[in-house]
Amino acid sequence: MKYLKMVYIISVSLCAFQLLLFLVMPFGGPLGIFHLMKDGMFSAQSGFRVIPTNEMYYPNNIYVQYLGLFNRICTIGYFMSLVSACLSLALIKFKPISKYKMGIIFFILAVIFVYVGQAVWRYYVGVYIENR
Repeated sequence: MKYLKMVYIISVSLCAFQLLLFLVMPFGGPLGIFHLMKDGMFSAQSGFRVIPTNEMYYPNNIYVQYLGLFNRICTIGYFMSLVSACLSLALIKFKPISKYKMGIIFFILAVIFVYVGQAVWRYYVGVYIENR
């Protein structure tokens, strides 16, 4: 129980810290987060050139067709997981163990959205750049 509580506190603290960083960074704040959700947080590079997601679409490549949508889904899932982990503190009526598990699960989901989403994104961007 104490171990679970300690992991919960660390997880929620990391989520709150990440949200705080996004809120106070330059060009950040709530509007910056909404802009990231609209455009996606992953970007593609070819050498030193950043390729916008809307330029990556072309009709014959099925891998690139829904890449922008995947980027936005990963971004929205990431931020919703961070917010949900922080809001798990407000679950007073729940059993402590359930609350701790929910907070930890939301933190793990945020990590999965970032790292797995970015790995899949890089793979499909690599397929696009190689097939250009």
